[in-house]
Amino acid sequence: MHIFNFPVKFKLDKKEGGFLITFRDIPEAITQAETVEECFIEAADCLEEAIAGRIDDGFIVPEPSEKRRGEKIITVPSQSSVRR
Repeated sequence: MHIFNFPVKFKLDKKEGGFLITFRDIPEAITQAETVEECFIEAADCLEEAIAGRIDDGFIVPEPSEKRRGEKIITVPSQSSVRR
């Protein structure tokens, strides 16, 4: 079984509060959360939806990049990472 561990960045929004959540491998996967704990939940949901959208639209799901400093890792459920 192939596991997809995508790097994610939680950027503190000093002006509005909360965090902006982005994935450099899947640029359309953008969301937000109020706390770090919520970031992990929202990031997983956002990533799963973005990958499902790519699969539905016939687009490639890229291999995850290596994690960089300041990034966290979100694991995609195996059924979400199936490629066509």
